[in-house]
Amino acid sequence: MPGQNDGVEIARCRTHARRKFTDSQKAAPSTLAKRVIKGLKAVYEVEERVYGCPPEERQALRLAEALPVLEKIRADLLRVEPDLAKGRLKTAVKYFLSGWEDLTRYVYDGRLAIDNNPVERCMRGIALSKKNSLFAGNLMAAKNWAIFYSLIETARLNGVDPFRYLSWVIDQIEKGRELTDYSQLMPWHYKAANEAPSQGKAA
Repeated sequence: MPGQNDGVEIARCRTHARRKFTDSQKAAPSTLAKRVIKGLKAVYEVEERVYGCPPEERQALRLAEALPVLEKIRADLLRVEPDLAKGRLKTAVKYFLSGWEDLTRYVYDGRLAIDNNPVERCMRGIALSKKNSLFAGNLMAAKNWAIFYSLIETARLNGVDPFRYLSWVIDQIEKGRELTDYSQLMPWHYKAANEAPSQGKAA
């Protein structure tokens, strides 16, 4: 809705950019597409090494190793783009160049993922249940359904059992938490408050 995304910065998905080049390569093989695909593979290899690292470490390694590769790809594309004929390859090149800032935003923020594949996997459940959501009843009910679905998927992504998490949220609300404290009811706070002690006892 208007005004609700003020201040939000877009981070484009590298998988989408890479797919455009792989599709082009399948349709009409070229040394340019091959070079880009090879370069993006190297970028993803950096991600494999920083997986699970703190955001600061991820950012540092991305800046040191991934960004130079991406900049080399960009320079290559800028050099050849004017001479490319219309087609899938030119479309892939223009997508990469026009979205450069958004495609490289993840490099400067270690909290961001290199692509949105994890989110798209979460969306599969929504796609499968979209017919059920047609009968939410009204706009407010649909919005509530979306909020709960988001909480459930966020809990799963944080390794938290959704049923136990929502039961805990209801319990905390019944205890009279102030509205300003609701940010403390996110799944990662549940995990810190409930799972760490039990794991310690088990050890």
